[in-house]
Amino acid sequence: MSNVIVEGFSAYGTGTFDSTKPIGLAMLAGVWAAFDGGIIEASRAVKTLPWDIKNPDLYVEYLFGSTNVNKNAMRRVLPTAQSTAIFSFYYACSTLPTVADSGTFILAVCDSGNNRLAKLVLETTGALKLVDNSDSLLAATSGPVIVAETAAHIECKLDANTGVCVLYVNGTKVIDASSLTFSDTQDIAQFQMAATGGSISNGGRGYIGHLIVRTGDSTFPVGDRKVATLFVNKDDADHTGWAAQPLHRFGVGILDLSVNDLGGSAVTKAVTGPGTTATDLGSDDFTIEGQFRFQSLPTGSDKAVLFGKWDETNNARSYQLYLGGPDLENGLLVFRISTDGQNGTVSEVLKWAWTPAIGHWYHVALVRSSDELLLFIDGVQQGEAQADANTYYAGTELPCLGGQTNGSSVVADTTLQGWVDEFRLTGGFARYTANFTPPTEGFPRNADDSQWGSVVWLSSWDNGVIADDGPNAIALVAHDDAAAITPDDGEHDFQTIDQATPLDDNFIEAALIPATGLFTLSAVPTANDTVTVGTKDGTTAAVYKFVATVSAAYDVAIGASVQATMNNLSAAITAGAGEGTVYGTGTLANADVPAALEPTNQMLVTALTAGTAGNSIASSTTAANGSWGGTTLSGGEDIPGYSQFSLDRMPSNTSVVDSITIAARQWKTDAGSASTQMSFVGADDGVSLGTERPITTTPSVTFDTFETDPDTSAALSPTSILLGKIRLNRTA
Repeated sequence: MSNVIVEGFSAYGTGTFDSTKPIGLAMLAGVWAAFDGGIIEASRAVKTLPWDIKNPDLYVEYLFGSTNVNKNAMRRVLPTAQSTAIFSFYYACSTLPTVADSGTFILAVCDSGNNRLAKLVLETTGALKLVDNSDSLLAATSGPVIVAETAAHIECKLDANTGVCVLYVNGTKVIDASSLTFSDTQDIAQFQMAATGGSISNGGRGYIGHLIVRTGDSTFPVGDRKVATLFVNKDDADHTGWAAQPLHRFGVGILDLSVNDLGGSAVTKAVTGPGTTATDLGSDDFTIEGQFRFQSLPTGSDKAVLFGKWDETNNARSYQLYLGGPDLENGLLVFRISTDGQNGTVSEVLKWAWTPAIGHWYHVALVRSSDELLLFIDGVQQGEAQADANTYYAGTELPCLGGQTNGSSVVADTTLQGWVDEFRLTGGFARYTANFTPPTEGFPRNADDSQWGSVVWLSSWDNGVIADDGPNAIALVAHDDAAAITPDDGEHDFQTIDQATPLDDNFIEAALIPATGLFTLSAVPTANDTVTVGTKDGTTAAVYKFVATVSAAYDVAIGASVQATMNNLSAAITAGAGEGTVYGTGTLANADVPAALEPTNQMLVTALTAGTAGNSIASSTTAANGSWGGTTLSGGEDIPGYSQFSLDRMPSNTSVVDSITIAARQWKTDAGSASTQMSFVGADDGVSLGTERPITTTPSVTFDTFETDPDTSAALSPTSILLGKIRLNRTA
């Protein structure tokens, strides 16, 4: 006998059963072929039994009482069609159905065309019956076997060819029938679970958990089995390379502004302070900083406001830092101000091309120092300082973290969908004027901060409430279910120890990224100044010479401004428009890097080949007003070797180990091919290889099952699982 499906549902997390939310996306991108969101309505798709909250088991919940008949809550395809299939699962209901309806079934077996061969139906009495697709009775229990608010273990063998049905409930055989006439005699190719008919209207809820599907019947019944959920612990020191990206940041809590799976839309999630002069910046120095993590980036002409005081409806514009969507400022990070609150004086003081990676924490700091504005991301100055001697408008608009206000409300499509930690606004003082090491813990308080008296707003979110921890203790207001939450993932390990409902935003990643280099030109270069980067042909260094008039290959025309000159240099590197005019005829596209202009007087070059090889690409200049970040490009990372992860402790009530199934939600963030392979390493270091799978940009759930029967070199047993490890290998 073989376990072909082992489903504890924890791989999907918890939340609303909706095809647009993480739970639904993960299920549909994994092995579930379809589900009908209407059957779940406002329920959470996966949860513990509400009358047994101490039970950590996860269940799919569905609602009796859909207005549409015969909804298919969930449909899954077997790996291969089988004449005989054995279904083992737990079933519970809050109340028994009040109206008999064969459209309300717990389990249906189907052929490859999704035609139902037979259905296991729950009756109003708690009895179970087997019917064909025309609802003709095939077999039934002699009396009630299901009791409300009591989980029952069901084990059902169905042979579609010979018409056999054997059903056990809590270890007792309640149906033993053969020579039944199913709707057809096709093999079982897929199955449906948790469907409801339109006539059932009592509002009860059903629950399905611990699903195991087996083929063959040599040892049927197997008996009561549960799916024990274990989480991976930190990786082996010998095989590293996968970086953890936990939701937890500093301290205990974080601010949750995400689109969640519990009903909140997050379109107006934000936190506002009082409309007082405390957060006016005027013409003083200041520092706005915080830890930010994006769940998604703004789309279209939407924007994600990090922080600001900006009310367009009431002409109370002061200052605002936001990331635009692709149709707004071309996706740039923008800081804009107004001196009188009116639209006519709005000035975009700073623009910077920044595409934050989803699910990564960034320390972002915006600083004004002596009438110059500086932007730092993770302690590194982005672009050049921008002149800013403006006196920002002082009004009564609300300062807003994570959105833009209109009076006392938050404007839709302006919110930062993600999370924030350790936010601080310092008035009258520039904390950073050069590159610095970004914070590795929460901001200091009281006497530990020499500028404590200048702190206007400081929030750590560690006490489970929306509050200002700074010296002013200003009153904060949470909008649209913005909340201070406590993440359940480890700070240093890749783990969620014994958590029944892990958050869905914790992951580990292996990067394959190209090296980059940033060239800055602060003034128009002098004739014969040179810029060197990469090669002409893979061997010969590409040296670009600034000249008044181009006459030879690799000449670059000095423009009327720094920006014009940088445009010409970028065109030469990429062999863009202007050959023979802005750069010399015969110049070839750089063999190692393309170039892209930044909004300021800077140019970013990126290695054509991803990986650490790009870190050896040379970059230099003889221009007195020019500079690179280093003598070579940097930041390139190779695909790491495999990593191995141990497992947390098995539940104390585990007595039998049938198999281990590795469930992984995987995706890649960019174009190009990527494959992963999940394997199990037993206590004796034997390796049982999983399936190598291509990964796409859409999150998908993959399953690899390793069994004790037939035995493998992984030597699976309760002991080997405690001592064994999961191996994760990125193979391409």
